[in-house]
Amino acid sequence: MGGQAVWGLLKYIPHRLAGAILLTPVTNYWWGSFATNLTKETYYEQLVQDQWTLRISHYLPWLTYWWNTQTWFPASSVAQCSDDILFEQDRVLMPAFDSYQSKYRVIHGKGGEGESENQYT
Repeated sequence: MGGQAVWGLLKYIPHRLAGAILLTPVTNYWWGSFATNLTKETYYEQLVQDQWTLRISHYLPWLTYWWNTQTWFPASSVAQCSDDILFEQDRVLMPAFDSYQSKYRVIHGKGGEGESENQYT
């Protein structure tokens, strides 16, 4: 949820920043405030299946659910949690994150498991 704050900083005090990055699974490439050349360049750097998914959701929003649940065409790689969207450096780091998450799951379990009704008394 910090995207708005970063965008405001970039717009109003860019001279005070060394750089910024917005990490988002999906971006609205038709947003008027983004530079056209930048959005066009980044749009075509995506996987083709994600380009199609965004086109469907933008031009035919009533088909979005069907597009992401049908099996004839590849759906959004973000919705499928595909590793194809990761950079090579991210793929190298994923085992470390997976081991941390599995350790966390063992400690805390799934929500509601092992909780007694009188735990707060």
